[in-house]
Amino acid sequence: MNKIPMFMLFLLVYTCSYGQSGTEKEIIYISYGINEHEKKEKLETKNTIRFIIQSESFLHKREEHATTQITYSNIKDSLISTDKAREKAFSYLARFAKKWQEKAATEEEKEILGYIRNPPVLYYNDYFETIYVFEKTNEKEGILYEVIWESFIE
Repeated sequence: MNKIPMFMLFLLVYTCSYGQSGTEKEIIYISYGINEHEKKEKLETKNTIRFIIQSESFLHKREEHATTQITYSNIKDSLISTDKAREKAFSYLARFAKKWQEKAATEEEKEILGYIRNPPVLYYNDYFETIYVFEKTNEKEGILYEVIWESFIE
């Protein structure tokens, strides 16, 4: 079995993450604190808010990221869990890898596709147009925080 040159692997993962044409990215809205059984924590500093939901970490930088007051009824059907968001990221990778596989000419190129489907490190923000965390402030309203989905904590 041929060894895959690391620069080829880097190039494919890099290409997978940036500037793909024809692969739609979506905006996702992750719920914070709506499910009473989920493990959650909110850590605030002067410049940031970190939402920890289950075992995932989301960073909101106050000076860089948007916040929006929104009516809960307008967003509730779009809210997803962190598990569902992770599934969406893997689905995005699978669609991208399938397009590459259809174009792959050699067995070595097809072997590299396995690394695209299961990359060693994920930067989830590359797979979505924008990621928001929704925090319900009362029964009718909440706040959308634009966030960076940081690496897996566990």
